[in-house]
Amino acid sequence: MGVATLFELRGLYTVASFEVDKESLGTAATALSLLPRDINQVAPLGAEAVSKALPGSDVGTALGKADAACTTAKAVLTGRFNEFAALLQLSADEFSGQDEDAANRIAAVSDYNAGNPDVCLAPQTQGK
Repeated sequence: MGVATLFELRGLYTVASFEVDKESLGTAATALSLLPRDINQVAPLGAEAVSKALPGSDVGTALGKADAACTTAKAVLTGRFNEFAALLQLSADEFSGQDEDAANRIAAVSDYNAGNPDVCLAPQTQGK
């Protein structure tokens, strides 16, 4: 059974540790898999209407692009949470007494800002 530790980072986090096992990986996968539902329930930004009230303004121009950026951000977050939930569930399903495989799967995920959020980012999870 592996033990993972969250180290203090710039004074923002306290040190915490938890056991990594089949059950904890499955619990984490379930928690992450629920986040896209919450993201999709967030109301649209609605900045375009404000943008139209500020014609010729730099702020109005920027607000005119905000709705699309918000929609993209929600899609990217949804894709990332789905990907990590799938990685953690796969790790739970294949857990063999250590967390090295799970750590390697997570480390193999590409840069958040690269690629299409709708496709699998970690090739080793495809077909499993």
